[in-house]
Order: sequence, then C-alpha cells, then structure tokens
Amino acid sequence: MTKVKEIQKGDILWFLTSKPYGGKFIGMCEYTCYYDRADEPLIPIHTYSNNEQNWKGDEDWSIQMHYTNLYITEKQNLGAVIICGGVILEYETFKDRGLPDLYNHYKNFKYYAEPKIF
Repeated sequence: MTKVKEIQKGDILWFLTSKPYGGKFIGMCEYTCYYDRADEPLIPIHTYSNNEQNWKGDEDWSIQMHYTNLYITEKQNLGAVIICGGVILEYETFKDRGLPDLYNHYKNFKYYAEPKIF
C-alpha cells in the first residue's frame, strides 16, 4: 500500500506481463486515484469484489487503482523481463536495465492514438 500512496495523479502506469506470459507491456494509462475496499464496509461505491472483477484466488486485492486514457500496447510488442518480486515497480529504478523509453512511447501514443474506451 505504501507504493500506491506515492503515485501522483497524472503519473503514467504501464502493465507488464510476467516472463511466462511473454514479458510484454500490454497497456498504459494515466493514474487518477486509488480506493481501499476497507473504506467502504457497508456500501461499495468505488470498489468491486474479487468475484465481481473475475479475479481468481483468495488474495486480498482491496486496494484498487483507478486511471484514465488506457492504451492497449500489446500489438506494439514492447518487451521486457524484470526480475523483481514487487507488483508495483518504479520506472526510474529499472530504466537502465534494458527497458524501452516508456515515457516517449506514452507521449507518442497520446498524440497519435485514441485511448481504449470500455
């Protein structure tokens, strides 16, 4: 949870699959805020249960991050394998380990493409 608290509105989030699933960046977006399911004990307004989101397993995924301007980048084949046990990683820590220039990719996507709307 401490990593989530450090993320600022407007920060760029990238979604990366693990090596067994191809080690690819499959999407990017702009962070808006997060909600903790524990803050909505009676009526969930901003959060969903694991079952409602079709998440498998019993892990506690009570922190839910919200974002805007989602771009699906799977077809661009931006690959990377990062050896780290974390779920949320800071780009600055890993950028010199063979990662593509993710900020430049985002800037170009935002200019040339429309975000994915669901």
